[in-house]
Order: sequence, then structure tokens, then C-alpha cells
Amino acid sequence: MIQTKKTLKLAESGREVLERKRDILLRELRNSIYEAERSREELLAALAKAYQNLREANMARGSETLANVALGSNAKANYLI
Repeated sequence: MIQTKKTLKLAESGREVLERKRDILLRELRNSIYEAERSREELLAALAKAYQNLREANMARGSETLANVALGSNAKANYLI
């Protein structure tokens, strides 16, 4: 009987530890999802601005001039993920 009580107490303690771990992992997952959504929104805003700038440049300079500039450009895009 004493051994069974010890086993039950150990099992309950183990369950509590696992529940705390689960809570921590869920919190970290929610934080990761939030960061991913925020990064996606920032990326979409930057993309929209880039397309708007491209449209404006296309209207101002013409598509052929832009294509020539783009082919001769050494600019590189840097992305932080």
C-alpha cells in the first residue's frame, strides 16, 4: 500500500512537470507565430512599396530604360529572416 502511494505521488509530480513544460512550449509557439505574422506584414508592406516605386519609375523612365538599368546594376538585396 505504501509503495502504491509513493508511485501515485511520483506519477502526479511527473504529470505536473509535463503540464508546466507543455504550457511553456505553447507560450513559445504563440510567440513564434506572432513574430512570423509581424515579419510577414513587414515584408508585404516592403513589397507593396517596392512595386509602387517600380510602377512610378516605369512611368517616369519607361520600361526599356529600367530594364537596361536593372541589367547593369550590381545592387544586392539583403534579407534577414
